Amino acid sequence: MKVIAGLYRAFISTLMIGGFGIGALFIAFIVFNVIRLCVRDRHLRCNISRKFTLYSFRFYLYLGCVLKIFDIEIKGLEKIKDDKGVLYIANHPSLLDIVIINSFVNNANCVVKASLKRNIFFSGVVFCNDYLLNSLTPEEMIENCKKSLSYGDNLIIFPEGTRTVDFDHIKFRHGFASIALNCMCDIRPVVYKFDGV
Repeated sequence: MKVIAGLYRAFISTLMIGGFGIGALFIAFIVFNVIRLCVRDRHLRCNISRKFTLYSFRFYLYLGCVLKIFDIEIKGLEKIKDDKGVLYIANHPSLLDIVIINSFVNNANCVVKASLKRNIFFSGVVFCNDYLLNSLTPEEMIENCKKSLSYGDNLIIFPEGTRTVDFDHIKFRHGFASIALNCMCDIRPVVYKFDGV
């Protein structure tokens, strides 16, 4: 029975990963290009794109839970429903972290790797959602974060700068503190507790 369950999980996991890639390509080349062509106002286009991203990620997670690929429990959602211009900081133990946090944070902006702008799967999301690239200089980053927060964006940062390895000794880089101090914004900590790969 365990062998059958393992094979099922491996098969469905492969489908989910493949589905994510195909879905990302469809969204990048079709949905976001339609939004880009039809909506000229940058802020309106960004708001529509981020809302679409939120519900797409939420559906993906829901499907994964229904198929028993992962089990997700999110606590404290009632605390964030009115968040605007808040800096979210989170640990980063898994590849799903950005999908999970973007599925419940409204009007989410993110600091992402600059390489994602050239990634065929994620370039459309990065462009239409107006995400911030980590290749900016510290001064440019702070200025762009300040603008984003002033528009009411909720800014998501993984301050470790990499995946969480040791949960007992999490080390943050100082960049998020500089952003918080210069932007004088509220901070919302998010803690992932993860058991998997």
